[in-house]
Amino acid sequence: MFNDGRVQINPQTLKQLRRENCLSQEKLAQLCSQSKIAVSISTIKRAETGKYILYRSASNLAQIFKISTSQLIINSITEVEAV
Repeated sequence: MFNDGRVQINPQTLKQLRRENCLSQEKLAQLCSQSKIAVSISTIKRAETGKYILYRSASNLAQIFKISTSQLIINSITEVEAV
């Protein structure tokens, strides 16, 4: 995690969760909005392209899919070992 609270989530996991729930990126953003959860379509797109997003957004996405946040976030130790 960066000092500014940003994390990287596993793009494949997010895409798989969306597909399993028959949700496009837009539909997921609408579902978040309807659920009073702040995750925009641009955040979803950033997450699915492997860019860093706010921890709060990752937590909100996990909440929508009823999974733990740790199931979405890429482990920072794994990232260091991969380098």
